[in-house]
Amino acid sequence: MNGNHTDRNEKLLDFRKIWAIIRKNFIVLSRDKARIVPLIMFPVFMILIFGYTSGNIPKHIGTAVVAYDNSQISEMIQQEIQGSEVFAVRYRVSTEGEARKLLDKGDIRAIIEIPAGLADDVSNGEQTGITVIVDESDSAVAATVKQTLNTIVNKVSSE
Repeated sequence: MNGNHTDRNEKLLDFRKIWAIIRKNFIVLSRDKARIVPLIMFPVFMILIFGYTSGNIPKHIGTAVVAYDNSQISEMIQQEIQGSEVFAVRYRVSTEGEARKLLDKGDIRAIIEIPAGLADDVSNGEQTGITVIVDESDSAVAATVKQTLNTIVNKVSSE
């Protein structure tokens, strides 16, 4: 072997070298005001834009209610839906088919279907559910509708 070769292995991560590079870049940037201002302002600007556009919770979503059950619990759920800022109940229809036509035309963005025998299932302790059909073209609307309806059902069921 060559006599100049040493058995010293170089570290994969040498933190002294990394720190030296960070210090050098900080010194260079601190003396260059023309670059530091955009470097700080651009991320702040992007946070403000994306925060404003994606942080709004959809409200007054056009909704149709299909109530196959005329019980007290069904009425309570419908009152909670009507009183919510998220939903704007524009139609009360008798069949899911009618509601789907409204959804397809773009008149509404959500359908809430209360099944027949809901009160009987609840009183018998059977697991039951409310069907939600949402226009999935806007994921924020879909998520908000599902979350809000889940909150309403939990509130009514606890009462």
